[in-house]
Amino acid sequence: MKFAVKWNILLVLMVIIMNNNSYAQVILRFQTQITTAANRLGDLIQITNDSQKWANLSLQSRPVAGQLIGQAEIIDWMHQLIGDFNWEWQGKKQTRVRKPHKKSEANALINKAEQALSQRLNQQYSRVEIKALTLPKDSEFLLDSFKVEMDITYPVTKRVCVWLINEQKRIAIWFSVNAYTTVMVANHDLPSHTPLTKESLAVEERNIAGLNDKPAVLTFSKTVWLQNALQKNQIVLENHLTEPASVIHGQPVKVSIILNSPA
Repeated sequence: MKFAVKWNILLVLMVIIMNNNSYAQVILRFQTQITTAANRLGDLIQITNDSQKWANLSLQSRPVAGQLIGQAEIIDWMHQLIGDFNWEWQGKKQTRVRKPHKKSEANALINKAEQALSQRLNQQYSRVEIKALTLPKDSEFLLDSFKVEMDITYPVTKRVCVWLINEQKRIAIWFSVNAYTTVMVANHDLPSHTPLTKESLAVEERNIAGLNDKPAVLTFSKTVWLQNALQKNQIVLENHLTEPASVIHGQPVKVSIILNSPA
């Protein structure tokens, strides 16, 4: 008889222990980001000590973008499904549902960078040709989250790096560039230290990407001299020019000699 009583007491204790384990305190908090793709309780909240696998409970409906979800709403819903339980809430008490992030594919990133570069160069050149040299990886961030940065010189370099930047990521995309504009070129070989004339030059559209100085703009309102020799069809640059020489070879000069008379 005593054995039976002890056995019954042991069974009661085991049931109590099992019940306590089943309702051990769980710690709840909102997920860092909740999107309209959520379809389980675990998509809404993090559950610590989730021995009952409550995170796998299916939601009756998916949340709507912009919807505000509060702690009380979550707890009430859980009580309806699983009854009373021991819980503690940590972190913020409400959060807003967002649309899920869409990946930015490599081609979309290239197009964004190329359009920005083309728009910038078209302000300075009559025609541009741009070709992507790098293929970036797809990005987990929205395309609109990236701003475009680039360092453009004039003339533009043959290779240009365009940066796509947001608060968490920087993506470098390189392009080859041909940039055309109207310039003056030598009609024939021109020696250094000689004056330039309209007859010695022609006007043409040329690719100036990669030149080491700006193309010269000549009005011939005053005499301009070449500092360096030019080959036929070579573009005239600003650093090719110099001020006229004080004395030209063969030019007659007048020399005045002043002698100091003795005291």
